[in-house]
Amino acid sequence: MPGQGDWNALAFTTYFNKIEESKFLMQLGADSNNKLSGNISLVSVAARDGKAALCLYYLKNGSNVDGASDDGMTPMMRACEAGHMDVVQVMIPFKPNIMLKDNKAKTCLDYGLMNGHYPIVRYIEYFYLQNSIPLKGNSVIKKAIKI
Repeated sequence: MPGQGDWNALAFTTYFNKIEESKFLMQLGADSNNKLSGNISLVSVAARDGKAALCLYYLKNGSNVDGASDDGMTPMMRACEAGHMDVVQVMIPFKPNIMLKDNKAKTCLDYGLMNGHYPIVRYIEYFYLQNSIPLKGNSVIKKAIKI
């Protein structure tokens, strides 16, 4: 649950998955790129909580798909960690950098594997291999291929 301080109206509509209200606030000038404590973006909050429609709306309206928080986690890492396939599917067309590492030297694929979300890892692998995005030398991909 959000605390006081840097949680603005758009942060609350994100937390409570109020899509129409979020759209309305953004039409009035609210910025989905504003960061909350820990330098976490609203698209990261939506990704972590499985709010695919909000992720899509924020990404279509300029949110950074690779925007990392203070812990180095990106929205894709949060979605993979939590096992939100629908969020991953929404983010893939925005071409997130799946090779980014957080402060623990983990990628989104690492989080998917560590938490047993193998379908997500396979989906990401399939998409990137089908689109000829090079992933050579990545041990996580080698593990995923064996799953």
